[in-house]
Amino acid sequence: MKKTLNKTTNKMSKYIAFDTETTGLDVNINNLLTACFIVLDSNLIELDRLNISLKSENYTINAKAMEVNKIDIVKHDQTSKDLIDTKAQLINFLKKNKTNFYLTPIAHNAAFDIGFIKKLLGVHYNNYFSYNSVDTIVIANFLKMCGKLPEQQPVSLSKLSEYYGLGGSVPQRQIGKEAFHTSEYDTEMTVKLLKKFVELNIFESKTQKVSPKKRCFEN
Repeated sequence: MKKTLNKTTNKMSKYIAFDTETTGLDVNINNLLTACFIVLDSNLIELDRLNISLKSENYTINAKAMEVNKIDIVKHDQTSKDLIDTKAQLINFLKKNKTNFYLTPIAHNAAFDIGFIKKLLGVHYNNYFSYNSVDTIVIANFLKMCGKLPEQQPVSLSKLSEYYGLGGSVPQRQIGKEAFHTSEYDTEMTVKLLKKFVELNIFESKTQKVSPKKRCFEN
């Protein structure tokens, strides 16, 4: 995996985008399986990246969730690190990229992913992550309010990526003729989607300055 980390990383790191794959939707009972973290500077340029794969002593599995991610739990358990090693791996990564400020999380449906990362890190989470987050699904719904996205446009990551013609550079999980997204693929797509949103520049007018509120709700 190519890294863009350089000696100035600690001075530049500002955001951390991530996505998770889990055994279900309930952070209290389901397990974190994989996660990808991409550290970004203020211009959303990648500085560093980490993929983790976590095995558990016991798994609480939701069949629908496993149908979506298509992770073979037996193979996953054989090739993944335990809780102690995975937690240490992530903390070392965060320490390496820590600045004088907390890293702002970026995710699609951020509350879900943040919940599982908080569960993994425990009290250490607040040492590295800002309480504020950038949620691309919230931005998408806001763009609908502004008339910048069709009202009927689904706001799932895959549907929005398709709408804007975005594509990932990392391979998806291929099973037969079907391709399934990985946490790394979805993290990349979240960053690309956010960049697309930034490019829209919805609060700027070429002819006159318009207040954000007026421009958003204009007919």
